[in-house]
Amino acid sequence: MKFDRIYVGAGARHGDARRFGRLLKPDGRLVGPFEDDFEPRPPWGLPQALLRVTRLHALEGFDEFELDDLLPVQFSNLVRPAGDDDGDDDGDDDGDD
Repeated sequence: MKFDRIYVGAGARHGDARRFGRLLKPDGRLVGPFEDDFEPRPPWGLPQALLRVTRLHALEGFDEFELDDLLPVQFSNLVRPAGDDDGDDDGDDDGDD
């Protein structure tokens, strides 16, 4: 199932923008707070930015997104389902990259 619009109401990882973006129809939009990718991760948490992600028309099998950083924000962290803490961006939970 694909969506025209998705709103993420809790702070998600930066890599989740692509994961959620794959749920969009072409020209669909995703808006939500996403953490910046800083290494090493500070103990107080990562700063967040409100991002707008637009899924563009792309060739078969290739995802193309336009990403707009709208403004700095701070939301509560997204609660992840049990077992979904591997931190990779490939959409599986087996932990191998």
